[in-house]
Amino acid sequence: TPDAHYPESQDAVDQQILLCSIFGNTIAEAAKKIETGEEFGLSGFFRSRKYFIISQEEMSALHTEEELANTVKVADLCEAYEITGPPRLPSFPTPNGESEISYLRSLCEAQFGKKVPSGKEQEYRERLEHELQVLEESGLGVYFLVVWDICRYAHQVLKCKPSYGRGSAAGCLVSYLIGITAADPIKYKLLFSRFYSADRKGSLPDIDMDFPTSQREQIIQYVANKYGLEKVAQMSTYGRMQGRSAITAVLRAHSWGSHEERKEITKHIPDEAAISDELQEMREETGEASIIRWALENNAEKLREWAYLDDDGRVRGPIGMYFEQAIRLEGTKQSRGKHAAGVVIFPEPLAEHFPMLYEKLTLKPITAYDMTAVEASGGIKLDILGLTGLDKPQLATHIARTGSAASSTSSRVPQLFAEEN
Repeated sequence: TPDAHYPESQDAVDQQILLCSIFGNTIAEAAKKIETGEEFGLSGFFRSRKYFIISQEEMSALHTEEELANTVKVADLCEAYEITGPPRLPSFPTPNGESEISYLRSLCEAQFGKKVPSGKEQEYRERLEHELQVLEESGLGVYFLVVWDICRYAHQVLKCKPSYGRGSAAGCLVSYLIGITAADPIKYKLLFSRFYSADRKGSLPDIDMDFPTSQREQIIQYVANKYGLEKVAQMSTYGRMQGRSAITAVLRAHSWGSHEERKEITKHIPDEAAISDELQEMREETGEASIIRWALENNAEKLREWAYLDDDGRVRGPIGMYFEQAIRLEGTKQSRGKHAAGVVIFPEPLAEHFPMLYEKLTLKPITAYDMTAVEASGGIKLDILGLTGLDKPQLATHIARTGSAASSTSSRVPQLFAEEN
């Protein structure tokens, strides 16, 4: 196989822009180093533009017929497999080996008489039966038990308060009865269909769980201990090159303009969140969405001295070619970090199904996949978020109970809170 890093030869300059962005240099500086024979990081990609996917004819010119035939033999030995699939839930230990949905029902029944207002039993009963039927048909009994168990551990063992699931999960009566959420969905007219419906079968609902930052790691460790250290991990998140960062990277790499001139251009390019609806419409109409192209269409007069769209939709102007290149680079993954909340759980060792890497600070393994790829590959994403705002009431509760600011349930209390008290 060829050593390919981009599809076609003309894409080489786009990769060079990305490398310049990473190493903080310009294409001119890279060319000067090459001219003087100086080596620098990944300099081979500046010395050659041949790291593209070459044709079969070009491969034939580089290799013998036997080598090419051996490549086909290796390919034929590979078994077909899918890397995507439906959610794969872990098993959950239930008392007496009863089914997960049966155990979930018993948990709901145990709280039904305590949480349901007198005289409204029939209304709540009908809602509960409907929800349990949908959850059973969708195979979500295990998912709810996993989330319930995490909340139970946080409430009963770590004494976390308040720490409930939020978001659309508040529209689920099952969540309310078993203590995942704290709001009565019928009292507040919250819809279960907003949270989950039968036509979403094959996908998972989304329950965000908030805990004090000082106890988040303990909760994640509890999940890992319960389901297997090799089956639970946090996941990566990737920063994408968006409109402003894309055009800035291109202009800087080509040594165009001063910082003030580049800033003058980018102030006419909006943030993605500000035009998210418009970008979605663009994506539905054309199959792709570009913040820069949107700006060229909607802020045309303000950007005309640098670039504009002609009648055929092509980018023209003094630096139109740089705008075109920036449009091509939009959406490129630029940086990697650890997801603030996401934890993946899987019924088998993660390393057998997901690419893994070690986090720099803790050296703990995390998935190289982001949350979208994790879920597409069958992983179960749990949103276990640490909120600093929850540390204060947690600390206040502990002081009221023990008379001391030293926490017995967390590995640490943020120093800020200790100083304030």
